[in-house]
Amino acid sequence: MITLATLPQATAQQVFDQVARHLITQKYKSEDYETLNCKYHELGRKCAAGCLISYQEYSYKFEDQGWEHLIAAGLVPDCHGELISRLQTLHDKSNPPQWRAKLQLLAKELSLQFSEDLFSQAAVENEATDQELTDQEIESALSTVGHTDEVLATCGA
Repeated sequence: MITLATLPQATAQQVFDQVARHLITQKYKSEDYETLNCKYHELGRKCAAGCLISYQEYSYKFEDQGWEHLIAAGLVPDCHGELISRLQTLHDKSNPPQWRAKLQLLAKELSLQFSEDLFSQAAVENEATDQELTDQEIESALSTVGHTDEVLATCGA
């Protein structure tokens, strides 16, 4: 699983695959129920970029900031910025039923592979997993609020 700590070693294809699988498995936007603003982490859900941030790495400082702003602030690695920003926009500006087609178009535009296997795997995961947070995940998230390390690294190939 790619996190901020491992993002510099990940390929663009690996980032795309993880985010696409996450979106299709989750099937819902990660957004504030009152304002409908998209959120990196919200009530057990994660946005496209949020699925690359572990609960231990997450900070409320990230919210209401685009990925490029987080890069500029030194809060996330300067790796795959355009790809992650585009995936974040896909999540934020389109509805879940549109995600599959938009992911296909984005993959083609960025010369990435779009695998139907992602959707087969996601269907199996949807049947086999519970989207609820475990007590351990909640405890971990609460214990690290506001305590994120800045991750500064150079991207690998």
